[in-house]
Amino acid sequence: MMRTIRLILPLVFLAVGTSCLKTVSSGNTLNPAGLAFVNMAIAAPSFSVTVDETTVGTELTFPYASYDSIGPEGALKYTTVFAGIHSVAFLDSTILDTAAGNVLVSGQTQFSNNLKYSIYLFDTLTGTGLQAVQILDSYDSIPSSLALMRFLNFCPSINAIDLWVKSDTGNVLLLSNQPYAGSGNISSSSLSTYSLTVLPTVYTFYFLASGTPNVIDSLTINVLPNKAYSMFVTGLIDSTGQKAFTAGYINMN
Repeated sequence: MMRTIRLILPLVFLAVGTSCLKTVSSGNTLNPAGLAFVNMAIAAPSFSVTVDETTVGTELTFPYASYDSIGPEGALKYTTVFAGIHSVAFLDSTILDTAAGNVLVSGQTQFSNNLKYSIYLFDTLTGTGLQAVQILDSYDSIPSSLALMRFLNFCPSINAIDLWVKSDTGNVLLLSNQPYAGSGNISSSSLSTYSLTVLPTVYTFYFLASGTPNVIDSLTINVLPNKAYSMFVTGLIDSTGQKAFTAGYINMN
């Protein structure tokens, strides 16, 4: 069965009018942006990625619910791209004959000078099929001796998630009613926001079905000072033969 594919583009980031942008060339070496890819696709085959029809990684580079961590100190690894419009495609690496149609998701998007972006491939498990969302990873600054965090929900089998943490004074609700990224109720701008500023220490975070006391899973993170983190969940509450619910985090710097 053929999948319907759609690329969600982050129009909120387009500070420069498209009439001023040009498709990049290999000779454009000024003010590069950074681009990374993360695999949250529950039912997708293994994939590779091309930028402007040049391969930047294989299925081994983008493991499910993880990321390419060859960056500094295990941080997210970015591919250098240059300001302008780029074509991005996720390819089914199990189909060797490209004439057979191995494009999972493709589209054109653009990047601004000196900013870092990541594109997440995820699965709706509906007729909409695979989707991709591009979010901005850059941040203005990290308050001294503190850390920044954000939460990304790629689990399509629950309406929304509440994020809690245990403290010396009891349970604390950090974020409530965090919708699934493919629900249409959240923008790439919201996904990009580092909404939590926290003290560095070891935290155990709890993921609950929104508005209920039902704990789905937990995740322990040793949060370090002057670092930024993207916490994520993906998979299914009832795995039904697919990948079960899982939580993880990405070191952004």
